Amino acid sequence: MKNNYWRSSLTFLALLMVPLAVFAEGPQHGGSINVSLYHEVVTCDPHVSASYVDKQILQNIYNTLIGYDNDLNIIPELAESWDTPDPVTYIFHLRKGVKFHDGTDLDAEAVKWNIDRVLDPKTKSRGRGEINAIKSVEVVDSHTVKMNLSYPFSPLLAGLTDRAGFIISPTAFEKMGADKFASNPVGSGPFEFMEWKRDDHLTLKRFEGYWEKGLPYLDRIVFKPIPDQAVKLTNLKSGALDIIDDVMPRDVESVKKDKKLVLLEVPSYGVNALRLNCTKPPFNNKALRQAVAYAIDRESIWKHIFYASGVVGHGPIAPVSWAYSKEAFRYTYDPKKAKEKLIEGGKPNGFKFTMITKISALDVQVAQAMQAQLKAVGIDVNIVQAEGARHFKVMLKKTYEGNYGLWSGYPEPDTNLYRQHHPKGTAKWTGYADARVAELLDKSRASLDVKKRKEYYAKALDILIKDAPQVWVYYFPRRNGLNAKVKNYMVSPDGKMRLKEVWLSK
Repeated sequence: MKNNYWRSSLTFLALLMVPLAVFAEGPQHGGSINVSLYHEVVTCDPHVSASYVDKQILQNIYNTLIGYDNDLNIIPELAESWDTPDPVTYIFHLRKGVKFHDGTDLDAEAVKWNIDRVLDPKTKSRGRGEINAIKSVEVVDSHTVKMNLSYPFSPLLAGLTDRAGFIISPTAFEKMGADKFASNPVGSGPFEFMEWKRDDHLTLKRFEGYWEKGLPYLDRIVFKPIPDQAVKLTNLKSGALDIIDDVMPRDVESVKKDKKLVLLEVPSYGVNALRLNCTKPPFNNKALRQAVAYAIDRESIWKHIFYASGVVGHGPIAPVSWAYSKEAFRYTYDPKKAKEKLIEGGKPNGFKFTMITKISALDVQVAQAMQAQLKAVGIDVNIVQAEGARHFKVMLKKTYEGNYGLWSGYPEPDTNLYRQHHPKGTAKWTGYADARVAELLDKSRASLDVKKRKEYYAKALDILIKDAPQVWVYYFPRRNGLNAKVKNYMVSPDGKMRLKEVWLSK
């Protein structure tokens, strides 16, 4: 109810008759919400985290050096501003008065300690590849940090919005040690850690000393790992959950029709794919990977399992990205070509492999559809279901043959491509490597011209998709369900739950 309501005396008189409670509805402090996660959190140490689920916790415990708004525009966060006197120098001016949850100061020394830790190979940080152009970090004064780069590096700011840019308390880490800190995190974000009972819940509480005055609104957030989508929906409808991290395509209309619920959906940068382990048989053979790629009927899966929502997948870069290429090669369903590739790969009578998928009704349904399609060309698939942490572990260790799952996706295309498909990437889960692709990704990193970067990516994508280290199936939307009492929650294309401005209607 803003200024336009006061433009006539008639409207003014009418408003006098409205109960005051109507005007009281607005951001309110207090209350607790229950939020579902599709599997258990792996770690609360952002520098070694590799799981998408972890980021829902990390996003609310920590601040990053650089932030994204809800439209994924880069904005200041802990760094209030920055200067680039030349292409290989960044000077960050830090926000003053920021405290960690343990009461210590978040200053330039703390930021240097964090960036140095990410860059240290001993840390084995998943974020190292996003900022590895940083040659050195200098403390200019108590709230100014200088980063010296080895070469011009276009993705730097984007890299500092994610795991590499999450700033943890050096004091708490050194006091507890890495293992204990991973289960007892200390950051400077809107919520602080309270307790974690594995496979049951992880609770955060309002940080009273948070630097953004008046925030957050909620007193507590309780995250609950619930892999079964049907159970999640039942709990949302009963009021046991306030936000669920995913709504199955078949349940969309049911949620929309329920007046107590709200459905939020946006396109995302994420993609579901069948990863193929390129480091050992049978998928160290490119022709056999291509046989699988031709044998999968993505259109049928999109139509019958995903109810024609989202977009059919053809590569690692989703259509919402500026780096998406319509010209890059794409596989179409072609059983005849699949059989030709089997002959080329020395397996004219087909072969067998095991596909691991998460314990998820939707994921299993997709896996079974691919199993039937592959069977039709002579490829036998054994499906093994694994809970989230185990599914992720076999992928990290490359102890799988086929692994179906999602890549959550990032606004910065370098993070999607370099991390997974460059020899120095930190998420080389398929073990794929190609010198031509690596060179093109390196050129894109070093270019500050978006047009040239897009050209490099288009060439890299064409090679990469043809080589088929993954069979990309589906660009999924971000789709959350929530209780109508939950206010000011926004679903973002990057999937991160930003909860500091969420409040509950009373």
